[in-house]
Amino acid sequence: MFVRKRKPRAAALMEFPADLKKLGLFIDPNTDELRQIDDPSQGFKFSHFGKNNGMDCHRRHEKLNYRRGDSVNRAIEKEVIKRLEALDCYTVNLPLDSNYDPTIKHVPILHSSNLKSAKKILVVIPEDTGSGLGIHSFRHCTDKHVGNGSMETLFKRARTAGYTGLVAMNPSAWYWDALKKTAVTHYTWTAYELDKKRAPTGAILDIEDYNIPGHESPENHIATCLSYLLTQLNPTAMVDFVATSYSAYGLFLGLEKNWSEWEKHANAAILAETGHSIIHHKNEAFKEWFRKRCRNYESSLEK
Repeated sequence: MFVRKRKPRAAALMEFPADLKKLGLFIDPNTDELRQIDDPSQGFKFSHFGKNNGMDCHRRHEKLNYRRGDSVNRAIEKEVIKRLEALDCYTVNLPLDSNYDPTIKHVPILHSSNLKSAKKILVVIPEDTGSGLGIHSFRHCTDKHVGNGSMETLFKRARTAGYTGLVAMNPSAWYWDALKKTAVTHYTWTAYELDKKRAPTGAILDIEDYNIPGHESPENHIATCLSYLLTQLNPTAMVDFVATSYSAYGLFLGLEKNWSEWEKHANAAILAETGHSIIHHKNEAFKEWFRKRCRNYESSLEK
């Protein structure tokens, strides 16, 4: 008699709290670096559960490391948001209706409480993969310096330079977690394999389940934010932009699309590591502003 042998199920992966202390970490108040509670001489180590090997067919160690790493990112993001709130920058969800009904799909951004009256405004758009809300680079925050890896240092300098309004877009959070009712980054999406959860109904996941209207891509998110800003700006406000990598491309697509309005407010733009070119644009007035008022900086491999 033959008996069907049940296929063994992989054990469920553990969840990690977005709390540095519970993750065995703390931020050194003197150096603003991430350190291990048990050994303060050591910083954050991604491979906490060991590196993946060929014997681990379920990639268990790799998945646990990614999940723990994502929780570290979320914990740092919460700390950074507190610091930015101390600089009068607060979270606002787009679309605005979602601030009263969080079940509406939305993406959070940050901006000053006095945005409507501000005359000199700095808008920061980080790159679209390793960033977060108020974060330039999670990697820099975990491996080097929290203030510099986030927007805290830049915003403090901006205040000193006379900027009265500050804005931070959030182009990396364009996936919708239907269970937690929140926008998540691609890192979170893959770490928790949300594309395989079929949440919340059990049906096959469709692209519409995780798309966020107006934020279906980084460039759509930037265009939605720019449209929102136009409704908030003082008629005499001037805006400077800082954009990194692919986000610079999204910025200029959005500006050119509504240049008749933005030419009254756009002062200048600083770009970092963008492969984007002026030849992609057709509006001559916008191209003239691009030539005169924008600068792109790239890292050099030369020492």
